[in-house]
Amino acid sequence: MKFITRVLSKAKLHFATILVCTLSSTAFGAGFQISEQSGTGLGRAFAGFGVINDDLSNAFYNPAGLTLKKGTQIQVSGYLIDGKSRFSDEGSSNSTFVLPAGPLISNSPPLTGGNEDGATFGVVPNLYFTMDLTEKLKYGFSITAPFGLATDYDRDWVGRYEAKESELITVDINPSLAYKVNDSFSVGVGVSAQYADATLSQAVFTGGPDGFAEVKGDDWSYGWNVGFMYHPNPTFRAGIGFRSKISHTLDGDDNDITGVAALGGGDFSADVEARATLPETVYAGIYKQFSPKWGLSLGFRWTRWNRIQDIVIVTDSPLVADNVLELNWENVISANIGIDYFYSDKWTFRAGYMFDESPTSDEFRTPRIPDEDRNWLAIGASYHPNDNLQLDVGFTHILIDDADINLSEPIAGPPLSPAAVITNNLVGEYEDPNVNILSLQAVYKF
Repeated sequence: MKFITRVLSKAKLHFATILVCTLSSTAFGAGFQISEQSGTGLGRAFAGFGVINDDLSNAFYNPAGLTLKKGTQIQVSGYLIDGKSRFSDEGSSNSTFVLPAGPLISNSPPLTGGNEDGATFGVVPNLYFTMDLTEKLKYGFSITAPFGLATDYDRDWVGRYEAKESELITVDINPSLAYKVNDSFSVGVGVSAQYADATLSQAVFTGGPDGFAEVKGDDWSYGWNVGFMYHPNPTFRAGIGFRSKISHTLDGDDNDITGVAALGGGDFSADVEARATLPETVYAGIYKQFSPKWGLSLGFRWTRWNRIQDIVIVTDSPLVADNVLELNWENVISANIGIDYFYSDKWTFRAGYMFDESPTSDEFRTPRIPDEDRNWLAIGASYHPNDNLQLDVGFTHILIDDADINLSEPIAGPPLSPAAVITNNLVGEYEDPNVNILSLQAVYKF
């Protein structure tokens, strides 16, 4: 019974990890925040959050920026993301401790299984719509993915008892209104309905052939956003936008553990509840057009990741006790700079750089969150074949610092090992992680 409790509690513990600390493969922004909300913005590393008048993404970053738009417009964007983050094992093993005092009695040979790249190829879409309600009042609507990503390791990799497949998807539906107070000042406000869906799997240690565990959960929850923009003349704009925290309670009843003799070799299913708060974010942007040909943009983002200190996991099963996972993330900033060159009426070219700080630390990093600080290098272009259509392309290469892993976690105990607890020691480094992102976007004015 205690072994069943240990196995299932560990699975639910990691389930909570994916729901909020999720996955952090190399594919997106630091932590698991998705920066990719603007196809034109990608080409300048998103500098000038919410105050640039070249697509509709102000609806996400700063709804006050919608007052820059005229008429009815629709925008469809897609981002192709290819990440690489190879784990290099540095002596991972299992250790055995006798009970109840716990002295080390043996150190097993290195774990079988090789190094592994858990990063995956991903596609992120978003959709925007704006229209005039009056000359000063604008309506915006967006469907975006503000958080998420995925990792997927081979089933026999050396860290299989910590992670195999991890996936989080969020969908944020966000209607908004913007009002131009006067020629120098605009405000905007919106509400969000956000859906979150998570899946997690990992190997289960049995002393023989591995078992396998998979858990799932989903939830709808709600938040809001607000923005302010100062625009004293057509060549200068500054603004600040705020997106609220959104608290999710993810429920799942399709949670299975297979191939474990202590469970009869069959499936186990139970309802699981994990409470998780996705953090609030502040976006600040400045834009200055210095001449008819050149524009400069600056940006700053602050994300309150310290909301994720621990995750509370609750189950309705008498076999599994409630549990708490400590994560200890820190608040982070991102800073970026971009430049636009208005080559002609049909063509605009741009480039940018962003420093993106990670909320994780060496002490608490896991293979589900192999995250570190990153540097974005971006280029892009816009083409206007006519007055109604705009086509955008952007490319970013992200360089990520190497990330160390050094974890020790219990993976088995009585009755599988009646007089001992077996601990998994995962030691290694994610070497030379990097990401390539290609954005394709179309904006149509009716």
